[in-house]
Amino acid sequence: MATRHLDSKHPVARPVASPLAWALLALTFLAATPAAHAADKSMWIWSEAALIRNNPAARSGAINFMKAQGIGTAYLFTSWNILFTDTPQYRTMIADFHANGIEVYALDGDPGYTVPNSGAVLAAAGFQGVLAYNATSAPNERFDGFNADVEPWALPDWNTNPTQQAQWYLDLATMYMQKKADAGATLKVGPDLAPFFDIAAAFPALQNITYNGNTKPFYQHVQDIYDYITLMDYRDFALGPNGIVNGAAAEMAYAATIGKPVVIGVETQNVTPDVVTFYQEGPAAMQTALDQTEAVYGSQPEFDGFALHHYGALLDFLPPPAQPGDLDGDGYVGITDLNLILSGWNQNVIAGDIWSGDTDGDGFLGIADLNNVLSNWNAGTPPPADALALVPEPASGVTLACLGFCLRRRRPRPATS
Repeated sequence: MATRHLDSKHPVARPVASPLAWALLALTFLAATPAAHAADKSMWIWSEAALIRNNPAARSGAINFMKAQGIGTAYLFTSWNILFTDTPQYRTMIADFHANGIEVYALDGDPGYTVPNSGAVLAAAGFQGVLAYNATSAPNERFDGFNADVEPWALPDWNTNPTQQAQWYLDLATMYMQKKADAGATLKVGPDLAPFFDIAAAFPALQNITYNGNTKPFYQHVQDIYDYITLMDYRDFALGPNGIVNGAAAEMAYAATIGKPVVIGVETQNVTPDVVTFYQEGPAAMQTALDQTEAVYGSQPEFDGFALHHYGALLDFLPPPAQPGDLDGDGYVGITDLNLILSGWNQNVIAGDIWSGDTDGDGFLGIADLNNVLSNWNAGTPPPADALALVPEPASGVTLACLGFCLRRRRPRPATS
């Protein structure tokens, strides 16, 4: 897999087209507003968050990808210090996602966040930063939620003193929710929770945890405190013992008694053991498993869809658009694909991300990517009539052809980084 992370604030110097070419680019640029898509899946975004925040082309690619895949919520990694220094970029980014019908949750977490007087202080600062950002931003620029990826069960102390660790975890959850209440905030707050804490044989100490005077299983306390949970139900099959459906059974049953949502998460990256990821089985097998899971839980109001881990892996896991030159996944090479290239001209994007316009895999939008669109112009099945209004008249098509020919003739060789 190609290395995807680039420092978007310090892009590699690249040759640019001539002033004439720039004039032609400007003449052929037309703005288009994509249609919104219902939110039925979520997706974690980790190292790609910086490019998406700072580079419009990478952001457009993520939006195109999510809409084509029916993903309506982004869990976007957000560090409080970057949120503070890059506030204008965050406002623009979130507004763009919202304009396309996609919700954005701030994603933060560390296994040590539960440790009192050290990690918990950092956790509180991070969440307070999100609340302060929302309080000073316009409604369309605000985070819709906060996803707490705090997994202290990855620490050795979790196994040596699980009762104490569980208490600290619940204290952290209470802190998040109390700060939300104190701020009068409405964003949804929930954790990424492992699915195996309901297994009495594996975690007997966690079946009777007393917290705030109530004694019940640890996972039920977690569901009581938070607005929702995302269950990291990482298996590569749905039905039978240890499948996705069985892994979510206890949490879904308890959700029905308290009326709080459960999102079921699945894994797609290349990790071990193989049984926790669909990487080997492929997209069709994953979709079959999701369909089987939804057949079981879909009628339960608390079932809140699926979360896919994660964007960088999904770009390799899910197939790109079948039609060459189709960058937005609508099955047609036209003005929206051209706009994606032109609006991201000379920008760094995630290397090999077709959805951002990088057709040659160099992580940069330039002549080769433009030529890919122009050489496939009008290929594929045209979109509905409202989008067809954006297709250039024949004269504009001639201009595009000439532009493509000129740029092919003048294409510079990219500089090495």
